[in-house]
Amino acid sequence: VSVESQADALRHKQQQEAQQPMTQKGPQRKVLVEKEHFDAAFHGQCWTLREGWWTYEWCYDKWVRQFHEDKGIFLSEYLLGLGLKALEVDAIGKRKVQYADGYRSLLQKLERQPDPKANG
Repeated sequence: VSVESQADALRHKQQQEAQQPMTQKGPQRKVLVEKEHFDAAFHGQCWTLREGWWTYEWCYDKWVRQFHEDKGIFLSEYLLGLGLKALEVDAIGKRKVQYADGYRSLLQKLERQPDPKANG
């Protein structure tokens, strides 16, 4: 049996498996999702996870950050990654949080803009 025929047989088997509906039982397999469907499902969404001292926030195509807050004030924050739309001004980008030195959006913080109310 040639290498080409083995490769063809494997491709055929993978195509057949991909066409069968997934069930709870059986082997795990990857499911490819069209980018448009993924964007439609997650655009404008953020999720947070609190793990002890830290909170992690993932905003789709914008950023992943780790922060600690106490009584609603962000005391420390680390950007773990920026997405392609991190600097896009939208509802998520305009959302302001209270830092120890005033209220700013993450966009303002990235651009190092001071709190506009700080100077009275």
